Amino acid sequence: MKWFALSIVFLVAVQHGISLKEGEGCVIRHTDSSGLCIRGSKCMTALNDYQRNGIPPTLCSEYRFPFLVCCTGVTLEDIIPVLDTRRVSERKCDEYKQIPQTKRTVTAQACDYDELDVAGELATQWEFPHVVALGWGNKVDSNSFQSAGSLISSRFVLTRAYFSKLINAAPTIVRFGGLEIDVPSSKENTGSIDVQTQAIYFHPEYSFPMRYNDIALVEMKADVDFGIIRPACLWSNPDFPEYSKPIITSWPAVDPSYSERRLLKKTPRRLLDSDTCNETLKDYFDFYWKGVADEQLCTGHVREGSSCERVNGSPLQLVSYEYTNQCIFHVLGVMVSDCSMFTRVSSHLDWIEKVVWPGE
Repeated sequence: MKWFALSIVFLVAVQHGISLKEGEGCVIRHTDSSGLCIRGSKCMTALNDYQRNGIPPTLCSEYRFPFLVCCTGVTLEDIIPVLDTRRVSERKCDEYKQIPQTKRTVTAQACDYDELDVAGELATQWEFPHVVALGWGNKVDSNSFQSAGSLISSRFVLTRAYFSKLINAAPTIVRFGGLEIDVPSSKENTGSIDVQTQAIYFHPEYSFPMRYNDIALVEMKADVDFGIIRPACLWSNPDFPEYSKPIITSWPAVDPSYSERRLLKKTPRRLLDSDTCNETLKDYFDFYWKGVADEQLCTGHVREGSSCERVNGSPLQLVSYEYTNQCIFHVLGVMVSDCSMFTRVSSHLDWIEKVVWPGE
């Protein structure tokens, strides 16, 4: 029988004028045992007592609907669910960790990039399933891929704002699984996936051509299915305990003098504090950039003399191994300048979450 149908009967079990709230203590009249006020639909002992023995439950209030009954064998956790107070991006990261690994068995060693060659190494296809190339153009075969980005949800890619502002045009294509940029027919791009874009959102505090708050979100026309494509997590902590050597994943920057093939590479970087960064990069100070701000990250070469010139928007990331048999990538920053300067993701999470997961 439904609680609604029984409610009139149950009213006789309420002491006149008594009004208790959900979760408050109470006493069951026919046993004098202590209980907690809970919604009738959740108290099976009270329902069983009535159905089997004809004993009406003790109601906690004669005015409240749905009716609250005095119930034994329950705790506050049963009544009031524990609220998840984490950021939505942190909750999404937990969801991403449950996405099945579809390509290969991953070991903890496969997620350890500490021994990566300081000059960088070529990546394998889908090794970084969140990294994308952003293209501008009307036809897939003639797109000019000038930026990189990171998939952070089924619909959105995180990248830099500068280039789209420079040419006054949003990217038209998001390419997943591409190893050689600008060469669609390359055998290294076999199996790559192109998705059309719908819109681009610039951080409200970004002012072109300044290098502060240089971050943007590209919205695709359709959600992508997760499998070989997987989103990255967003690093929400302003600090990086136990981490000192993140990696950057991207293609060589567009340069007419660059004669080698532009293949996806993974390169280790060394995190620098603001003072060291400002001293190292002081020769680059100009009207558009006057030093490291709190919303920025700075990295240096792992070994002096090595070089790193990559397309803008490339992710700076940390990698962890999860028991779900996959590497989890945590994006720390979005590249602004030559592998050295990054927009700090944690400083812009309020805006990112509002655009990507509104209302969650």
